[in-house]
Amino acid sequence: MCVSDGDFGISPERNPVDREFRCPQCNHALRFRDEAQVLIDEYGDGAQLDLTELVDRADFGRLSIYHIGSQGPVRNRLRKLAGYQESRYEPDLPTGEPLADGFRNEDVQRLTFPDESFDLIISNHVMEHVPNPWLAFAEFRRVLRPGGRMVHSIPTTFPLPSSSAVRAEVVDGVVVHRQEARYHKSPEGIPALVFTDFGADLRGRLSAAGFDAVVRRPHLQVAHARRNAVLVARRVDGRVNGEERRTDGDDA
Repeated sequence: MCVSDGDFGISPERNPVDREFRCPQCNHALRFRDEAQVLIDEYGDGAQLDLTELVDRADFGRLSIYHIGSQGPVRNRLRKLAGYQESRYEPDLPTGEPLADGFRNEDVQRLTFPDESFDLIISNHVMEHVPNPWLAFAEFRRVLRPGGRMVHSIPTTFPLPSSSAVRAEVVDGVVVHRQEARYHKSPEGIPALVFTDFGADLRGRLSAAGFDAVVRRPHLQVAHARRNAVLVARRVDGRVNGEERRTDGDDA
């Protein structure tokens, strides 16, 4: 992310991937560097070495970007762009309304944004905490412009299991655990329940939902780094589940 040379080490305790392989210069962990690298690959022209160079490009600066979550160096770089918006979710407050520090209150399963609002949607270790991520992905497709992309960093195992697994779900407003409860620490220090372990079926399910999707692991050659992956999915037009999709936009 900062084009630093040095040792990117792992502790003997094998901390979560968000705290390992920190850069000796900027102190950013591997999962954020994975996210930055994928953005450079997707939107750069092969001439950008770090995210700051990409953000300074005029064409990238014209994108309408939606970031979900409240942490990360990628978020910090993107916030200066005119077309940037970000959200977190406060279930006891009205959705679509502003929160403190420039956030907007949004439930990603039921977004309040109009259709085709964004060119790029980003999250980092958020989607596993959404009660129904498939509803959220459908909403992302709705609010993406034709050809728009979503980039989601997700914790994974390697190799991916064949199918995504429901760890918990919400039934009639009550959380029902289908597997032993697993929690991650949120940026606010609050335990966040994991609802879904994503599997190799992710690409096929997103294809059926109107995306061209791929799962990338920029540090695949490093065994301990295989606990993080980056999902990249581009909105495509044609047919979704047998129904016609819009084809009136530029799908480049």
